[in-house]
Amino acid sequence: MQTFESRIKEQSWCLGGYDQEAFVKLLKERDMPRPLWARRPMTDSGEILLRNVCEAAEKSPADAFCIYTHVPYCRTRCGYCDCYSFPLTPSRMPELPVYTDLLCREIAWWGKNVPVLTTKRLSTVHFGGGTPLMIGTDGLRKVLETIRKFFKVNENTELALESTSSDLNEKVLDELWNMGFTRLHVGVQTLCDPIRKAVGRKETSRTVLEKLRYAVEKGWIVSTDVIIGLPGYTEKEIQKDITKMETAGVEGFSIYELVRSPRNRAFFEYHNILDPDMEAMWRQFQYAFWMAEKLGYHHLIYNHMVKGRDDNRYFTSPARGEDLLSFGTIADGYFGDYLYRHGELDQYRTGIEAGKPGLSGGLCRTAEESSYARLEREIRGGNPDPAVFINTLGVSKAFQLFQTWLSHGYMRIDRNGDSAELLPNGSWFIQKMLNDISEILSAPDDPSVISSIQTILSDHKE
Repeated sequence: MQTFESRIKEQSWCLGGYDQEAFVKLLKERDMPRPLWARRPMTDSGEILLRNVCEAAEKSPADAFCIYTHVPYCRTRCGYCDCYSFPLTPSRMPELPVYTDLLCREIAWWGKNVPVLTTKRLSTVHFGGGTPLMIGTDGLRKVLETIRKFFKVNENTELALESTSSDLNEKVLDELWNMGFTRLHVGVQTLCDPIRKAVGRKETSRTVLEKLRYAVEKGWIVSTDVIIGLPGYTEKEIQKDITKMETAGVEGFSIYELVRSPRNRAFFEYHNILDPDMEAMWRQFQYAFWMAEKLGYHHLIYNHMVKGRDDNRYFTSPARGEDLLSFGTIADGYFGDYLYRHGELDQYRTGIEAGKPGLSGGLCRTAEESSYARLEREIRGGNPDPAVFINTLGVSKAFQLFQTWLSHGYMRIDRNGDSAELLPNGSWFIQKMLNDISEILSAPDDPSVISSIQTILSDHKE
């Protein structure tokens, strides 16, 4: 097992860490992948959108799909959160049964208007947010019963949800288990009590661990998250957190850094982290992956480490070629190369009340965007298959990409040279990798690259 300091030295050297100023500047270029609708405007709306999305679903070659259901409410709004969600103030409490009803009406619309979906295999039903439990176990049961009424939920369909630990207890976990839920992602963030207090978490780490252990003992597949960049968070706390959660039976970790947006800027200002130490954050990011690897976890997707039963079925569905049927405000979905998005809450409500699915727009990928999406799935999956890149780009372009990524320490090649694995640098700079794909899709072939890359591939074998 590689030591952490040797990992840091290797990953730093690949990024040109010998020039400290250039190294830190490069680290600040970190960015997260953006959906296609954020890169260019939606083209379809109204009746054209409804016709096109229905036709795309009917014509899609996918033999399976997954469902995502979005609940945009939380008990309180965490200061660091940049998600589209609403705190449950007294004035908003009456919205919960209304929103539950809107979801059920939308589900029925899809079931009645896109009959092909009622016959296809359904791999997973995933509830996210916000906090799905805000509509209560009765609300979740009602939504799930409506999904079961129209789609093929069976013993092979995974039912999953996201939650905060404070909304879980033994009674709730038992109720959800009896409904058929088996996978649970808990927003732990950290088990360091002073930091939990600083970010507004009310439960102690001891209570959180008790709940995690209960869920694991019940049979749940449990995953949690580790957020790099929380005020006061260090490698020492990361080590303790991952070790404690692994001991409790957690089978997956999502590792990502605190992201600033207009929704959470006040939190950054209050904690004086508007200009964070990027080198320290990058090092902690590396450390979290190294610790997970040390405890036997491996990449499933670019920022999610797993062992045991956790196949994170919703987030890995693109790699399996499945379509995505989504319900709820701002939720994205796709059928083949056609992408669609729901409106924000008021627009969503108006659409459902008009007897439609509450969509705000849609667009179809171009041929080049389809190729980009194919390669993006490989990168996001954490184990990019060189054969997919060769088949999509041709030999010289594929080798050129891999040459760049290997030299930057974004990935490593296995001993046989026929498969690859993302390294933490690749997870940190995933958007740079995707930018490289965009650039090379329109670049001319360079056959001279082939001979040089063969040498580099052999040099980077484990």
